[in-house]
Amino acid sequence: MMMRVLRNVEQSKPLEPRHVRGVTGSDVMPLHDRFENHAFDFAYQGAPGAFSEEAGLAVVTIDSREARALACSTFDGVFAAVEMGRAALGVVPVENTLAGPIYRVLDLIEASGMQIVAEYTLRISHALIGCPGAELDQIQRAHSHPVALAQCGRFLADRRIEATEAFDTAGAVGLVVSSGSLHDAAIAGVRAADVYGGVVLAEAIADSSENFTRFVVVRR
Repeated sequence: MMMRVLRNVEQSKPLEPRHVRGVTGSDVMPLHDRFENHAFDFAYQGAPGAFSEEAGLAVVTIDSREARALACSTFDGVFAAVEMGRAALGVVPVENTLAGPIYRVLDLIEASGMQIVAEYTLRISHALIGCPGAELDQIQRAHSHPVALAQCGRFLADRRIEATEAFDTAGAVGLVVSSGSLHDAAIAGVRAADVYGGVVLAEAIADSSENFTRFVVVRR
């Protein structure tokens, strides 16, 4: 399965910002296994406000309510949550136009034997997010996932902002806001600023605007 998934990834470039197929409780789950039988509708890797959560909320639709999302610290945790029945679905990235295939996820799809029931392509737009009261000229350090830092390297170098690695993009926003430091900021999607009460200091800061990630939805 990994070779099939990887082959599809390689042959379908460039990615486009399109919703290929959504997931609802009636068209994916059998009658005895609806979303209501799980504590969470989908699991994803990252902290609340992450791009993976954004993709999941866009593609997993439930009648009359927002999907319930389970944040997991690792991709392995996402697949474990689905396997154990805590979450009905898993939403995981398989490819980014700039970073390439995400091999750990492809390995997990193959090893788990889970079905891919939908896919969704999300435009990735990075923003610099600080604490309330912070200003762009004050920022000395930017915290984020190493891939996000690399994708915003020109912006950081031009402003002589030190890149500091963190485990997760959205999680870095939470840490920065909780620290209260006016000299620290995080790189993440603008949605993370709303989740953690941060302030967007600059938008669309990536070196390339052609930044898309393809996510797939998996189930047992």
